[in-house]
Amino acid sequence: MELLIEEEKYTVEDFRKMEIFDENHYYELIDSKIVKKSSPHFEHQRASGRIFLKLQTFVLTQKLGEVFYAPMDVYLDAYNLYQPDLLFISEARKGILTDEGIVEGVPDLVVEILSPSTGKNDRGKKMQAYEFHGVQEYWIVDLANKIIEVYVIENKRYLLYSYCLEKENLVSKLFKELVLSGEDIFV
Repeated sequence: MELLIEEEKYTVEDFRKMEIFDENHYYELIDSKIVKKSSPHFEHQRASGRIFLKLQTFVLTQKLGEVFYAPMDVYLDAYNLYQPDLLFISEARKGILTDEGIVEGVPDLVVEILSPSTGKNDRGKKMQAYEFHGVQEYWIVDLANKIIEVYVIENKRYLLYSYCLEKENLVSKLFKELVLSGEDIFV
């Protein structure tokens, strides 16, 4: 569940200084507003784990970079600090990784798994921010409808590059040789 906890506007600097957070939730700063997120349900975790395993195996075998899973802070600008479900950093761009997360620069790939409470932001403000800041590829995993949408940046805008249904293989512009089937994800 995702919950806006205050209407007041904050910067990332303000947000990082706060000590009001509890360990049973994680928080994002979305468009200067603090959003409290509950732990994901088991279907979300299952899909996240399966995507991570397939993507991590492929990326390590090909020596392409690193794959990470939430929580990992991605600082997009002074008003947006996100924790994507999964992200990929290419070998050439590993310098953007710090002990505090990704402070300067953006991941090459972000994967967000929709839930009823996060879908509005994942398809709205977060997607717009990823697009604006130049995340090359953005996957939206819709568990309810058993579809993965793959968006890529072209002329500074996200375009739907492909989509993967339950019995199809995902097609990625970043990972042309990746074999990831909807059946691997949707149980």
